[in-house]
Amino acid sequence: MVKPVLSASAHDTVLVGPGEAGAGRADHRRGRDPDPVMVQPFVEEIRSRGEWSLVFIDGTFTHAALKRPSAGEFRVQPRFGGSSTAERPGTS
Repeated sequence: MVKPVLSASAHDTVLVGPGEAGAGRADHRRGRDPDPVMVQPFVEEIRSRGEWSLVFIDGTFTHAALKRPSAGEFRVQPRFGGSSTAERPGTS
């Protein structure tokens, strides 16, 4: 997975295979120098089990959400068909 160092809501995040790092980056399509990116392994369980968001305020856990992608998608954001529900870790 390749994504901008500074981003939100999966903006310009792409899932690539070996040897494809950076393929399809939007910065290249706009004809400008690309912003810095990070490359990280994709955790396949996100597709089947979802992705946790744990919120801490002043070091204290306050709440959590379990975010799930739509079928055939890896991004969990609503604009890509994903959904989120309030959950307590360890109960799902």
